[in-house]
Amino acid sequence: MQWVIAYDIDNDHVRDRVARILLRHGRRVQKSVFECRLDAEEVRILATVLGREVAPSHGGIRFYRLCRACQPEAFGIGEAHPADDGSWVLSGPEE
Repeated sequence: MQWVIAYDIDNDHVRDRVARILLRHGRRVQKSVFECRLDAEEVRILATVLGREVAPSHGGIRFYRLCRACQPEAFGIGEAHPADDGSWVLSGPEE
């Protein structure tokens, strides 16, 4: 399953830890938005791990499942370009 995971975290150290965790599981498409291919168990584990990192006072993380039928409708503007798997990624040094 394709997931879009986005966060809004005000603490620099927590934000950096969350980004490092997400980079191990998917691709950064914006500074605080990642696309990840995860099965149900991987989503559960990742949510648990990220939940340990983020206290409600620091911000939040959202998971959005992108259904197979919706994936072809996703597109990017500007520096975004399609990856080999059809998802969209940010071009440049942050890839």
